[in-house]
This record gives sequence, C-alpha cells and structure tokens, in this order.
Amino acid sequence: MNNKKYILSFIILGILSTLCHATHTTSTTQSNIQESTSTQTTTPQKKEKKGFFHKIRQTPRCPYSTTPLKKLNAQQLEEVHTHTQTYKMDAAFTIDLLERLIALSDNHAGVKRYKLQLADTHYAAHHLEKAAAGYEDFAVMYPGSQEHEYVLYKAMTCMFELSLDADRDQTNTKKTIMLIKEFLKRATTQTLITQAQEILQKCYDRLFDHEVYVFNFYLKKKSFAPAQKRLDYIIKTFPSMIINLNEKVANLAEQLELAQHPIKPTKKYLRQKFIA
Repeated sequence: MNNKKYILSFIILGILSTLCHATHTTSTTQSNIQESTSTQTTTPQKKEKKGFFHKIRQTPRCPYSTTPLKKLNAQQLEEVHTHTQTYKMDAAFTIDLLERLIALSDNHAGVKRYKLQLADTHYAAHHLEKAAAGYEDFAVMYPGSQEHEYVLYKAMTCMFELSLDADRDQTNTKKTIMLIKEFLKRATTQTLITQAQEILQKCYDRLFDHEVYVFNFYLKKKSFAPAQKRLDYIIKTFPSMIINLNEKVANLAEQLELAQHPIKPTKKYLRQKFIA
C-alpha cells in the first residue's frame, strides 16, 4: 500500500515539474520576442551621406575621362561637351575642350555656340584680353545674329576694364570709345544703352585727365611751347565731351601764363597771406 502511494506521489510530482518547465519556456520565448522587437525598433537608421567626397563619388564620370582631349574626335568631344553642360568643369578644361571643338566640328551652328561659350568662359576666368578678342571675333563673324548686341556690350566692357589710369597709355580707352559708338548704333536694350553712355563719359573724362597730366608734365619742365600745343588740343578735342570745359581750360591757361610770366608778390600781399 505504501508503495502505491509513493508511486502516485512520484507521478504527480513529474506532471507538476513538466508543467512548470513548459510555463518557464513559454515565458522565456515571449521575453526573447519582445527584446528582439524592441531591438529592431530602437536600431537607429543610417544617416544619409551628404559629404563633399560622397557627392563626387555619386557624380557620373565624364565620358572618355581617361583619354586626353587631343586624342578624341569631334563626336567624342561633343559627348564630353554635353556632360559639361550638366556637370561643370574647371575653366582650363572647358577652354581646351571648346577650342578643340571649334577646330574639329563641322556643325556651323555648334561652332557659333562654342565660340560664344569660349568668350564667356575667358571672361568668367578674368582672361579679359582673350575674352575681348573672342567677343569681337564673334561680332565680326555673325553680324546679324541675335547675340550681336550682347557681344558688342561684353567687348566694350572687357576693353574698359583693360583701360589704364590717366597717367598711363590710353590706347585701350580710345578703343573702348570706338566699341561703345559701334554698340550704340545697334543697341535696343535701354539698360545696356544707359550703362554704355556712362562708360563713354568715364572714357572721355579719363582722356581729358590724361591730356591735363601731359600738360602739367610740360609745365613743370618749363616746356611752354609743347604745353601750349597740348592746351590747344584740349580746346579743339573736348568741347562736347567734358562738363564745364571752358572753366577748366581757363584755369589751365592761367597756370601757363603764370609759369611763363611769374608775378613777384608784393609786401602787402605777403602780409595779408602769412601775417594776418
């Protein structure tokens, strides 16, 4: 009888142990699932890379980037040019590309476009002499184009920026005046006309100041005959260009007269000037 009770007790304990183990396993599994879910929700997303070098890596490579431009034919150069219209290249590369396209391309409309782009690229790179030459060349080759007003304006702007101060050579100032007059014959855009007229007046003022500089140079050397010739040239050349020209000429003439015939100051004048 005791043996039966013992066996029955052992069986009950086994069942209870199995139930406890199953409950613990279920609890542990649920806990692991919750932890896994929590880990997934709290895992931070990777930040989008926005650095300079990352952008470079994402930029499509220029066609034939491993081949020198001098080895490309016209069609290949045009493919490279198309790429540069979306992805800007440095000025030196663009200038080399455009020069080769102009030399090799049979597309006349394309050559016209490349010439204007070349002049604009030189101007942006502050190659003013080359830019001015490019704009003038375009104006001569395509006088009836819709860009003609623009290139004449840019040519005169370049030449004005190349002009020197009044005490130096005025060749570029005179050339600027010539370009402005040519521009004003054809210009229709009022804002550009107004700017051109302002630049023209500055050129006239600079030429006048240059002549006065030369006049004073001769005056200091007591070279009165060349000084008089310079004064006569000013009177003849600038009557419609300089505001208050008569007054300025009168002052120059008075300086010349005093230099030629200095007046000895009187004692009364000296007392009034230095003692009073």
